[in-house]
Amino acid sequence: MLERICYTADVVYNGLGTARADGALVIQQSADSRNVIAIVDAAEARAGFAEADFQRVGFAILPTPADACVDVRGLTVAEVETRLGLLEPCRVGLITADLEVARALLQMTLPDVATPFGVVYWAADTKNVMNLATTLNELRKAAHNWRVGLWLDALELSPLDARRLRQYLQQTNTPLTLDMRTADDVLAYVTSNPLMAARPALRLQVTNQVTNNETVSTLVTHIRKADSVVVHCPLDDTEDGLEDGLEDGLEDGSRFPWEAFMAQGVDVALGSGRGERALEHLVYHTQKQQQQHASPLALVRAAVKSGHRALGITPPRFVRGDDASHITFWAG
Repeated sequence: MLERICYTADVVYNGLGTARADGALVIQQSADSRNVIAIVDAAEARAGFAEADFQRVGFAILPTPADACVDVRGLTVAEVETRLGLLEPCRVGLITADLEVARALLQMTLPDVATPFGVVYWAADTKNVMNLATTLNELRKAAHNWRVGLWLDALELSPLDARRLRQYLQQTNTPLTLDMRTADDVLAYVTSNPLMAARPALRLQVTNQVTNNETVSTLVTHIRKADSVVVHCPLDDTEDGLEDGLEDGLEDGSRFPWEAFMAQGVDVALGSGRGERALEHLVYHTQKQQQQHASPLALVRAAVKSGHRALGITPPRFVRGDDASHITFWAG
């Protein structure tokens, strides 16, 4: 027997175009199938599918999201498994500095997530390009349904070494994230470093360097030129981020300039960082904190499209006729 269910939410995003406000997803299910038959506005669904069983999801309906920064440095494999158990099914970018942990993570399976599961980033602390390449090649041989990536602090490589590393990363299609929190001058790094040609994701936090309007405008110009993605972890911006909800800013009132990046076409991926909150929590509460600066439509899109771009993985999507078993529902 066929049954139609209409799920409504504040935001419905199927991975294509822009997200819908007050949208609806109509599913037709039987004993052995569950398929999408419509993605429409909620008002249109009420008019066209009056016979359906209407159920309110709450905040958002979306494809599998991506947590672009899950910092597990210092954790054992068992502790990483516990940490991942606190997150909803999503693709992840795992960051570790321990090669044995990295090898083990590359063999891990994430239930209810399509392959590739995400990226295991090796957080390197060496400037030796040959050693970097050798280690990444060894990790790639151990990878099972994961991508191998490189996570670099803002190291000052010589121009020759930076060009060599860029060439290697491009030839091997290796995801690169540059952690800009240690850069003395973020703007100088972004405007002159040869590694920007490798289209890295850029891990930024709230600092005076990325809240000054003039600096942000110049940053946006060069990030767009490099076709890069910004990675932002709201919980890592303050030591109090895990208290009293979510704080995305500094004590002096400085905050992450969501609107400046989004309005000018720079993708901003979200990450849980060192925190243990699920991506749903980050998106929902960031929207509540930043209502004037980051719309829920943009944040949900960021959790899907921008997050996958940061990991170098094609973003998922769903359209009419698709299997609905991997669609994500966020109550908020």
